[in-house]
Amino acid sequence: MAPIPPPKPQKFHKDPRISVNKLAEYLATNKASRRERILRDSKFPPTFQVIRYEPTLELAKRFLVGKVPNTQSLQVAISEYEATLVNGDFEERMKKSNVEAMKLFLGLAPTLDFHEATLTMGEHAPKKLPIADVAVSVRPDVLVTMSKKGAKQSGAIKLNISKGSPHTKDSAEYAGALLRHYLVSQGGDDCDYRCCFTLDIFSKKLVEAPKAITNRLKDAEAACAEIARQWDSIKAA
Repeated sequence: MAPIPPPKPQKFHKDPRISVNKLAEYLATNKASRRERILRDSKFPPTFQVIRYEPTLELAKRFLVGKVPNTQSLQVAISEYEATLVNGDFEERMKKSNVEAMKLFLGLAPTLDFHEATLTMGEHAPKKLPIADVAVSVRPDVLVTMSKKGAKQSGAIKLNISKGSPHTKDSAEYAGALLRHYLVSQGGDDCDYRCCFTLDIFSKKLVEAPKAITNRLKDAEAACAEIARQWDSIKAA
């Protein structure tokens, strides 16, 4: 009998990092066990099969920027995705989960009104936002620009697609505050809170970024300092 090969070492991130949606959830939850799980998953990406919502994210972005021109076309795109062939139980479950999310977005789509704003795709791999030695991945999904009384205003939309961890109002506002802060840090001097949004598919909510963000940014700074201190001691499950 051939010897059993040793298990592959688990992939992990040596330096502290977290996504903006997970940082927002970390800031909003008061459950120690949930905060611990968020940090563990941020350091040690799960090795088991996890439902991912990239197909829903891409379709939602294409609709928002006008590449899918209306809800009828959106319904056609969902039906086409639903008809795709997959291999195995996991891929079937992932397709089913994405179809569920897509149909929730279809119901939400007619309520999304960004007035005269121009919406364009965000960068695929933009710079991260450093906060207290933690690299925060903000990655605005859709960029928003508009002109009001001759003055340019800009912002962005950040989507959250997580059935198990939908945004609360509190976490959505933390994400919106961090989104605004990120855009300003990247030279967006014309960034306006009324052009910055978090869009959560499973809670079916579009939340405008808060106007006052100073205290939320202080909370984020303190949380990231806490994350950086704990990082080396975080162990895999």
